[in-house]
Amino acid sequence: IQSYILIGYFLFDRWFILNNYENYITKYSIAFSFSQIVFIALNTIAFTMQKKLGENFKKYTKSEVNNLLKINFYFFLFITLISIFIIYLVIYFEFFPLYGNFLYSFIIISICYGVYYTFSSYNVIALYSGYSKKLLKVLIISIFFSIIISYILVILHFDYYFFIIKSGLILIFTALYTYKYILKCLK
Repeated sequence: IQSYILIGYFLFDRWFILNNYENYITKYSIAFSFSQIVFIALNTIAFTMQKKLGENFKKYTKSEVNNLLKINFYFFLFITLISIFIIYLVIYFEFFPLYGNFLYSFIIISICYGVYYTFSSYNVIALYSGYSKKLLKVLIISIFFSIIISYILVILHFDYYFFIIKSGLILIFTALYTYKYILKCLK
């Protein structure tokens, strides 16, 4: 269910940009599409560890899970830096001239959403310990909070980049909160 809600979050952002920051929809669209490379890499790593982590979560300590997070975070940084370099080359050599310079959008989306994916890899512990509904509620509250702030940003004439930073930061805070909660499930 959380995946569907997250897709709704992404679709809302896209719709909101289309209706309120129309000049940026192409930059956002291509930046988000390319950032999927980072997300797929992170999710691939997450899927390989989640079954073992979830089924054996009682055997893991907070320290062990934090060490796993460090490894995943280093991988996230590595894949993000490589992706930024590749996107820079794509823009520099004008492979997609109609989209202009979408590097800033790509960096913001990849970093913010990538941090979310990195931390949320451990949500499987909440699933196996019976707390997934609590995390689902946190995600839903975060989305409603994001929607309200989105409209406030438009009313106050904030720039497109503030909008995507807002979306990313809300996801980061959501991930940090849920990760902190997940650690409470461990010894």
